[in-house]
Amino acid sequence: MMLPKARLGSESASTASDPYLVQSNRLTLEGTYLSYRADDSTHQFDLSELFLPPTSSHQAVSRLPDEPAYLATALAIADRRLLSAKTGMPAPRMLSRQLYLFRHTLDWLRAHGVYRLSDATSEHTSTLIKEFVTRGWPGALDLTARWHRALDVITPDELARGFHYRIQGGSIAHIETLLQPFWRARLGWGGILGLPEIIKARIESMVDAPLSQGWTDRSVISDGAPGEG
Repeated sequence: MMLPKARLGSESASTASDPYLVQSNRLTLEGTYLSYRADDSTHQFDLSELFLPPTSSHQAVSRLPDEPAYLATALAIADRRLLSAKTGMPAPRMLSRQLYLFRHTLDWLRAHGVYRLSDATSEHTSTLIKEFVTRGWPGALDLTARWHRALDVITPDELARGFHYRIQGGSIAHIETLLQPFWRARLGWGGILGLPEIIKARIESMVDAPLSQGWTDRSVISDGAPGEG
């Protein structure tokens, strides 16, 4: 991930009056929506769906665009990715992966008391890489613990709203899968939210609605290495 050092963490980047100036003519920002024009289609990324969890200094879940410096940095990262692309038009997934990487890195740093990328040291970088290599993002960011904290305080009515349902057996609604935005906002996450095996079992013990075959067959994740590669 290429980081524009002149902007990251600087006092000027944290003010709305000094935003990052986009250089690519394929990228625009309107509100929290980042739009990327590729061929004859436009792809949008809603940066407000990238959540950040509470920390000792900030007690509530927040959205990445709540902090102007983070918004400017996300925009700069997407811009640099387009400018450095060999084809000049990378797949939209290439941009989203960079944005998720930025969010995850911020997430980890904030948990270690670092709120600006410019304040991160080489020791932070080394530790983060080691944790990612051995435990993947779910382990490095303590995803299982986040799930437990969210489930500890959720009410039955709230829990019932946390799923997509499939009608089976006439008119009986069966739980099919997670309602991603619902859970991301409670756990402080961005991108697809993984479901650890222990959490899947806990949810099944808490819900009243029957489970669909799709839910039963749903794959689970582990706090393990992302892969031998």
